[in-house]
Order: sequence, then C-alpha cells, then structure tokens
Amino acid sequence: LLLLLILGVIVFFLYRYIKNKQTVSTVIPAYIDNDWNPEVITKSELELRLENAMAIGNYREGVRIYFTFILKELVRLNWINWKKDKTNYNYCNEIRSKDGANDFVECVRIFDIVWYGSEKLEKGAFDKMEPVLKGYYHFLTQRNA
Repeated sequence: LLLLLILGVIVFFLYRYIKNKQTVSTVIPAYIDNDWNPEVITKSELELRLENAMAIGNYREGVRIYFTFILKELVRLNWINWKKDKTNYNYCNEIRSKDGANDFVECVRIFDIVWYGSEKLEKGAFDKMEPVLKGYYHFLTQRNA
C-alpha cells in the first residue's frame, strides 16, 4: 500500500510538471487567410500588392505584405512549417535556434502591433519600421536552404 501511495505521488508530480511545462498560448493567431498563404502566393503578386499599398498610402497593408514576404522565405528555408492555425508565437519557437531569430521576433512584434492595433499607421512610423522588415527579409533571401 505504501508503494502504491509513493508511486501515486510520483505520477501526480510528473503530471503537474508536464502540465505546467506546456504553455497556454494567449498569443493572437497569425492572421493569414488563403489569399495570403505564404506557401502559395507568388512574389511578383506580393510585389504588385506592395507597390499598390505604398501608392495609396496603406502602410498597414505594407507591413502585412513585408511580413508575408518574411514568412514565405522562412517556408522556403524550411525554418517553419506554415499552417493556417499556427500563431506567430509558434513560428518564433520554430526558429529560435536559427541565426537572426531575435530579428524575426522584432518583425513579429512590429506586425502584431500594426496589424492588430486600432491606430492608423502614418508614413513616418512606417519609415522607421520598414528597414527592420526589409532588412530581415534580405537577410533571409541571402540564406541557402
């Protein structure tokens, strides 16, 4: 009976340890519908969308397009496995051991603030964010799979 009690306590503590190890994700899921699937969309199509967004001053959309460029490159490099229901937090975990992971976290932070925020993005703020997004994208394009 004593052995069963000890075994029960050990199993209970293992269960609690494993349960606490799994983090509950309260991160907003990455918003990308099928039209924005980075595995499917072509770069020329994205480039046209970016040009159009910049021409009409839709800087919020510009951030979204740059972020899609980045996701597309991460898929190409096999650094992430893109799925519609994954969150940006999931992608950060997938690449945490890769070069430039902190830069990706910064890009995610920018995207989340801009895309899920309620404020309109002005050109001055976009001009400060664009080099970070563009720089990380160029970093990824220089990498070989």
